[in-house]
Amino acid sequence: MIKILCLGSRTESIQCMKYLVKNVDNIKIVGSVPHFTAQPESVIRDYENIITKFEIPKFKFQEINHLNYDLGLSFLFDKKIQSQEVDKPKLGFINLHLGPLPRFRGANSITYAIKRARKDKIYNFGVTMHYMDYELDTGPIIDLMDVPILEEDNAYKLYVRSSDSILPLFKKNIHKIINSK
Repeated sequence: MIKILCLGSRTESIQCMKYLVKNVDNIKIVGSVPHFTAQPESVIRDYENIITKFEIPKFKFQEINHLNYDLGLSFLFDKKIQSQEVDKPKLGFINLHLGPLPRFRGANSITYAIKRARKDKIYNFGVTMHYMDYELDTGPIIDLMDVPILEEDNAYKLYVRSSDSILPLFKKNIHKIINSK
């Protein structure tokens, strides 16, 4: 049984956690940590419902160094994971990031991508799944799902289209990760 810690409480986080508990064998989610950034009431309600329904304990971020888990999953989490947490799980810590890495690291990648696309004439964006290391949004890339930047895009439109790629990217890779050594 692989013990998993999940970080994140946005809609995409909830979708990924729900997929995990319903479709991935040989796992147990030993804890979840909600985002620091306030979420809409409906999203908070959905998050509370899933962790209650599947009996997933909720922890504060400061408490994760006391938990015992094999794999960490960061679903667009809004706090940098410190080196001691990155090193803790034997299967690593994985992050889902809105933006193609290494080009668009950190927060606000969508806004930067649109500005750079118009300047550089490179209209590529995407969602990246990667192993975390000690720096922000660095570490070996597992997979990238491309999302084109359209001429009429603004940050919100690109965000919505990119967010729609998070769950498919997660589904495509999580079974291989769980079953790997």
